Amino acid sequence: MDFRASELPLARIKKIMKLDDDVKMISAEVPILFAKAAEMFIHELTLRSWLHTEESKRRTLQVLKKKSNKSFFI
Repeated sequence: MDFRASELPLARIKKIMKLDDDVKMISAEVPILFAKAAEMFIHELTLRSWLHTEESKRRTLQVLKKKSNKSFFI
């Protein structure tokens, strides 16, 4: 598994990380690790959404808004 082959832009991830005032230096491996973690999260979220859609016999996803101002796909 090649962790350096990322679909997400590493420069953008590093830029977002530097928005935190407490972050002074970022080693080269950290954006790669964050990119891989984000890709895995997106993949899992997509897979679960697709499975839920299949189980509910739907063709499209809908957004469910909860009282906590967080939106989740159903």
